[in-house]
Amino acid sequence: EYSTKKDSAFIWLPEITFDSLKIKIKDRDTSQVVTTINRNQKDTYVRSVVISNNLINEKLNPYSDLLLSFSSPMAEYNISKITLLEDSIPVTGFQIAKDSLSTRKFKFEFPWKPQKMYVITLGDSSFTDIYNTKSKKYSKKLMLDPEENYANLTLAVTVPDTTKSYLIKLFNDKKNKLRTDIISKNTLIKYSNYLIGKYTIQVVYDTNKN
Repeated sequence: EYSTKKDSAFIWLPEITFDSLKIKIKDRDTSQVVTTINRNQKDTYVRSVVISNNLINEKLNPYSDLLLSFSSPMAEYNISKITLLEDSIPVTGFQIAKDSLSTRKFKFEFPWKPQKMYVITLGDSSFTDIYNTKSKKYSKKLMLDPEENYANLTLAVTVPDTTKSYLIKLFNDKKNKLRTDIISKNTLIKYSNYLIGKYTIQVVYDTNKN
């Protein structure tokens, strides 16, 4: 699985019993990097499931679902161990959906209401990863962020040379990359439903289109 910035790759092995592991990275049919990882037979590993989310200061973007991210690929989950409170009152009707691009991310789908305080609780062993490690109890408060805190932006880009490619990167004020667009001609790039704030645009000249 690749990282958001596409600069790292995560590999999970079904079991760690090897003495050494050789990894070969190819660019099309050409080998670029070969590395070997050595392991001491006396090494021990303590596994745990770490959970994170896409909330900002306990506020959920009204144009997106709640996204739960796990530290390792999940094999299964038990929805009966998951509860949701709306202003301290238990509610039902939520759904859990696996992200199509990652076995570590799940969408928590629910018709969130404005000005309501929610508490989602994943009970012990709600999720089990591919190593049969069970998740611990996890609780998180959240509210739906008002729509007026979000806006749209259209960026008009004029390129100097249409025979070359250009990477247009968008960063937030914490220097986290949010999006990358690749263009080779004059283009209007539309950024929809972004939290109002300060952003930075970076342009990279991709002269060899790699």
